[in-house]
Amino acid sequence: MKKLLSVILCVSLIFSMAVSSVALASDEINVTINGVKQNYDVMPVIVDGRTLVPMRAIFEALGAEVGWIDHSKTVTGTRNNKTVKLNIDENIAYINGQETILDVPASIINSRTMVPVRFISEMLGEKVEWDDATKTVMIDSDYVRSVAIQPGLKPLTNNIHRNIPREFTTSSNYDDIYYYDDSGETFTFPENGTVIADMDDFLSSATKDPAYGIIEKAVVDGEEVAKITVKQDMDNTAKCIFNLAPLTNFKENDTLVLSFDVKLSEPTEKTHYIQVQLQEKTSGLYKKSIWQPLIIDHNWKTYVYSTTALNGYDDFGFRPGLNAGEVLVKNFKIMNYQNQISPEQVPSTKISASDSKKLYDMKLIEIRNIPVDEGYDDKYSSKDAQWRKEAFERIEQHRKGDFKVVVKDKNGNVIPDADVKFSMFESEYKIGTAIDPALIKSEALQINLNKYFNTAVHEHHLKWGPYVEETESF
Repeated sequence: MKKLLSVILCVSLIFSMAVSSVALASDEINVTINGVKQNYDVMPVIVDGRTLVPMRAIFEALGAEVGWIDHSKTVTGTRNNKTVKLNIDENIAYINGQETILDVPASIINSRTMVPVRFISEMLGEKVEWDDATKTVMIDSDYVRSVAIQPGLKPLTNNIHRNIPREFTTSSNYDDIYYYDDSGETFTFPENGTVIADMDDFLSSATKDPAYGIIEKAVVDGEEVAKITVKQDMDNTAKCIFNLAPLTNFKENDTLVLSFDVKLSEPTEKTHYIQVQLQEKTSGLYKKSIWQPLIIDHNWKTYVYSTTALNGYDDFGFRPGLNAGEVLVKNFKIMNYQNQISPEQVPSTKISASDSKKLYDMKLIEIRNIPVDEGYDDKYSSKDAQWRKEAFERIEQHRKGDFKVVVKDKNGNVIPDADVKFSMFESEYKIGTAIDPALIKSEALQINLNKYFNTAVHEHHLKWGPYVEETESF
């Protein structure tokens, strides 16, 4: 009888020890994520005061990508560039390669790999609390709140949600695209800029040799203009430069904007060009911050150019061209906007493809700076350009595909005609653009850049010139 009693006491002691180290499933241990109860095929257990849950279920519920290295019995979970590694039955874990000690190791229970839920959650940046009254592990996850996490879906690489367009006024027909041309561009200059040169200053300009040209005031169609008479053909525009008095009222890094209207008084069959320049003279090298050739005809054209002010660059010159004739100028003005705007914000005049070709043929501009193809606009810029049609065809062939959605109830039965709604918040395909950092100073531009693009490249990196100049680095 005593022997039987001893056996019973030993069994009771062993059983009580087991219960103290591993809580039974009947204890109803619960796990919630943001208040939502988690359901597992193997119930959570408590080992030495730590709750263990199925490895795959907790990792996927928290949006981590699960991995298993069989030969070393290693569990991995990766999310937002953070990787957690645990070895079965070892109390050492690694977070991005850094070793840390576990209170309780990962274990295999009922053929399932079980991991400590608090450690996994906190290492992924979540908040964890324990409610002893209900035996509930409560996980609070900002990540889960902001990212769509569903079984079978590949986890996103990050949880940044862009405010992308979700409603569209155009159709899915590629002929119905947004197309922007230069005619819609508008820009409002600040009202409090400083005039540092005007028509009076322009009319007071002088050339070194009046034998080549003179400037005088005239009235054309009721408007006051400056009439420059080029008296003879020349072989060099430097022989006739109308220089203003040295510019003042600016400092280094101010934004200067030059604007004027110009035309020939009479039509001509010759190609007539003028040149405007802003330079320094103290070094004797005559380095220029503005140097622009322009082709003009007998129709008024408005030109706008901007530059960053440099110390000593105060000599503005106007070259009326090589050919004899009359050049008319009106609305001449040089404004100083200081730091209210940047030169990159100013919509400077664009040279047409045909004018670029002529200027290149006359060796007035470099080929790499302009499109020399006379049909450039039709080939590349027009809405109906062939490259657009080819691009649309590639979209149909390579970038579009169907996906099937099957909705089932909790018993696995298909629900026919289920009402399914989708909301897109990111594109896995990279849609990018080239940017100039100077333009991103605008808050509106920042918002729209983030809205329409998920990758970008510095526009300077698309230019061939720097690569040609640095061939030794390749």
